[in-house]
Amino acid sequence: MWYSVNVLFGCFHACVIFHFLQCAQPSPEVVHIATILPKDVRRRFSIQHVRPSIEVALQHVRDWMLLPGVTVNVRYRDSKCNAKDSPIHAFNFYRRKLVHVFMGPVCDYALAPVSRYAPYWNIPVITAGGFAHNFGSEKIDEFSSLTRIGATFNSLAVSVTAMLQHFNWSRVKLIYDGEGYDDIMPRLCYLLASSLISHRKSMGMEHEFHLYLPAVQTLDYVFHKHIGNDFNKSTSSSSSSYAQTPVARTKAAVLQGAKEFFLQGFI
Repeated sequence: MWYSVNVLFGCFHACVIFHFLQCAQPSPEVVHIATILPKDVRRRFSIQHVRPSIEVALQHVRDWMLLPGVTVNVRYRDSKCNAKDSPIHAFNFYRRKLVHVFMGPVCDYALAPVSRYAPYWNIPVITAGGFAHNFGSEKIDEFSSLTRIGATFNSLAVSVTAMLQHFNWSRVKLIYDGEGYDDIMPRLCYLLASSLISHRKSMGMEHEFHLYLPAVQTLDYVFHKHIGNDFNKSTSSSSSSYAQTPVARTKAAVLQGAKEFFLQGFI
């Protein structure tokens, strides 16, 4: 599945990049694409996962003769998904005049510094990342040469809010693990939660949130302590089975509501 997604991203990248290059005057004889991605194969957008899609896209460019007489060079550097290595690689590419367009970084903390400097160099940045809401809200002032081609947390925040409104769920408590899904990118769940909270604030909606710490808390403790019967209006006969606890009823209600919402095609 991920390979198919990466091929799609690669082909879309190629269309955008080469449209840009064809419009540039004069047309360069050599096009330099600087790709800054993690080498760590555990990352969903690692060089190993993305490189095949880029090669497929470039092969289409050659087969369709989109840039006759132009040589395309793609160079890869390890972003390590951090805010230190990525801008250093970007500086070196720019200093050596080996970049016409940046492809990546994808991880938000690696992307932010590169996409802040790129407008001063008049170099476009194209990424399937940039999930955090800041990349959209601050685009004109800080990220003017950045193009995000993937889904963002803004879209997810709008979808979740629409689901809550559909079921008239007015009391919302967001429970999240700030380090969750770290294999995709650092602090992914923290950035997602921030986008959801920011969106609800912008719409004047009330909310509560709790940072879940797996090292010192269990989910049962969090659900009982921070949700319990206060958030659950269901009544049931007394039973020692887990299925009758507020934790289980709350989980079941949320999962069932989400299932119904998606099946009805509201998103």
